[in-house]
Amino acid sequence: MKFKSIENQEYIGNYAFQSSNITSISGPFYYIGNYAFASCSKLSIINIKVNDVINNSAFEECRNVSSFYIDPQSTIRVLSNDAFKYFGYNRTNPQNNIFEFDFQNSNFTRLNNGAFRYNSYFNIYLPDTVTNIGSYNFWNSSYIHLKLNATTPTVLESTFSATNSKIFVPINSLDAYKAATNWSA
Repeated sequence: MKFKSIENQEYIGNYAFQSSNITSISGPFYYIGNYAFASCSKLSIINIKVNDVINNSAFEECRNVSSFYIDPQSTIRVLSNDAFKYFGYNRTNPQNNIFEFDFQNSNFTRLNNGAFRYNSYFNIYLPDTVTNIGSYNFWNSSYIHLKLNATTPTVLESTFSATNSKIFVPINSLDAYKAATNWSA
């Protein structure tokens, strides 16, 4: 099966395009399965809206993505382990091509383990529904700007290990975050 691009498919099953020669993805999706686009070395353009699930390792090892857009109106319920591990890792001048992950309209409660590890130059906006950030989410990452909207400090299962990175929290909750486990500088 040879595909150059995929557009407007509602459901993308597990392993559907893993390691394929697909070059672009666009459209609204309801469900993106485990490893659906993992290791797609030619995938360079992603323009999506997701309205339920991005499953385990869905975009893992998509190192050559150079253009990325996820609709901020996406309403993601589940963002699973390693979903964006090594994502866009090989893009040219990443400091001039910062990827935005605006999940503020989503309603997931947990950022699962390793969702964004081994990455750089990402701006990530989490919904106020997030109560737990799993282990290794920003492991070996750098230049991550993470904006939390939850007024009650989220549970941080391991320390935030991204270098040259910043975390933004609601100003009225700053002292509570400073006092919470794993949140002190």
